[in-house]
Amino acid sequence: MEQGQSTPAVIKIVYKVGSENKLLKQFTQTEWDQLQKKKMKEKNTQWEGIFLNDLLEQCMESLPLREKANVDLVILKNHDKRALVPRFLATKYKLMLSQKSGKFYSIIPFETQPKIKKEILPLETYEVAEVSEIILANYQAQYKKAHLDNRSNPIAVRGEKLFVKACMGCHDQSLTGSIQDVTSRIPNFDYLTEPPHPPVQGMPKISDAELKGFKSYIKALKDQNPSLFEI
Repeated sequence: MEQGQSTPAVIKIVYKVGSENKLLKQFTQTEWDQLQKKKMKEKNTQWEGIFLNDLLEQCMESLPLREKANVDLVILKNHDKRALVPRFLATKYKLMLSQKSGKFYSIIPFETQPKIKKEILPLETYEVAEVSEIILANYQAQYKKAHLDNRSNPIAVRGEKLFVKACMGCHDQSLTGSIQDVTSRIPNFDYLTEPPHPPVQGMPKISDAELKGFKSYIKALKDQNPSLFEI
């Protein structure tokens, strides 16, 4: 490296909620290696790395409590796709960020924590190769059009959570995805249980209660914003 040239960052962590956009940390390779020595690491036959929640907590240390509380979504991004991971998942389970041959991979603990398989989430989409950026975000800010203005129906509100975390978590992996890409393809309220929606690999079957919430939410959202459902 030439004299005066800065050491390149290998991965960066950004806080992005609404109009707020803050670079929290850019790790050089040396800094990442030092962090691995300090933080608890997960090891198995293939991977060694840092627990994602440990990494996020360290990077958010300088944030005010209000901004920390806003973070309920973690976006793992590489050059052409992104994974939208609910923050609670990284807190509840030992999701890991591992570096191999200079590249970062997000690892879901299917074998060491099998209870994670019961979560109604597209878990396999959270395994991302060559992660270059981690964005700390907020579901409501990310999906304003999907947010119900009327919060009086708890069943519909539960359906909203299912939609933004499970449906958008799977369908919004591309950098150009949108809510309308999903809603315009919902032909009826049996979208999750009958064709044309195929089974979602790695995600358990939607229960009757969850389907009821989804139906209630879609009806309320359609009443609120019918243009979202136009083809």
